[in-house]
Amino acid sequence: MRVRFMFWCVAAAVALAAAYYWIVVELAGYASVLPAPKWWMARPIGRTAAWLIWGELLNTSAMAIAAVPIAVGAGLAGGRRAVAVAAAAGAVAASYGLYPTFQPSVWPLVHGLSLAVVLIDSTKMAVLPALLAWALRGRLGTRPLSPA
Repeated sequence: MRVRFMFWCVAAAVALAAAYYWIVVELAGYASVLPAPKWWMARPIGRTAAWLIWGELLNTSAMAIAAVPIAVGAGLAGGRRAVAVAAAAGAVAASYGLYPTFQPSVWPLVHGLSLAVVLIDSTKMAVLPALLAWALRGRLGTRPLSPA
């Protein structure tokens, strides 16, 4: 029974990782084409810094919105192990998203500030589902959905 439950948790984590990666790509892609508001660009920090900060705010919002259904799914599938299932899903999705940056053809594009942004985004992508699952841990119950 215990092996069956662990297999169920691993399968849920892999499925949630695929769903999380797809949702993040869709939402972050949509958020990246949204123009920054004029009131934001008029900040005294400079146009480049304002543009970068606005992009990171939109990107973080997209990742947080995408992490909500993953945290709920991890809570329903994993029960008491919801945080572990969500952390595994986030880590797999972040690893899959980070993998292309280590390709030799992409490496010249990812340098300087871009490398820091990629690493920060990957960390956010890995941590947000587990953080939300931890925040929701008492609201979803402790009994996992069992495969019938």
